[in-house]
Amino acid sequence: MKKLIIILMLIPFGLSAQNEFKQIPKDKQYHSYAGIGIATSVILANKFIIKREMNPIAPTLAALTIGAGKEFYDSFNGGRFSGKDLLYTTASAAIINVVLGILIKPNKKHKEEINDPFDLINDDLVKK
Repeated sequence: MKKLIIILMLIPFGLSAQNEFKQIPKDKQYHSYAGIGIATSVILANKFIIKREMNPIAPTLAALTIGAGKEFYDSFNGGRFSGKDLLYTTASAAIINVVLGILIKPNKKHKEEINDPFDLINDDLVKK
């Protein structure tokens, strides 16, 4: 867990250091932060709340879906759809997904297949 916290704390410093050299614009950094936040939230929610086996690409797909929704929202409200923004969101989510997949061990007690992805109710809670 210490490794996870250290990595999550260092990511913003790496992105802001890139800005010193004018390589990554601020807007793209915000999209990277969003992708990291979305993927991390999905992974940690699955690990500590849902406690079931998850498809390994689910955090990246969640970031892609939310990022695409935001870009469509922008395009319908006077802005324009930016593929680069969507790429930054999704790529950063994919990177953090791989890193956290290595650092966080899967739940051993609750390794079960989910046939219905919307079936998140624990059977023990239903019996009570």
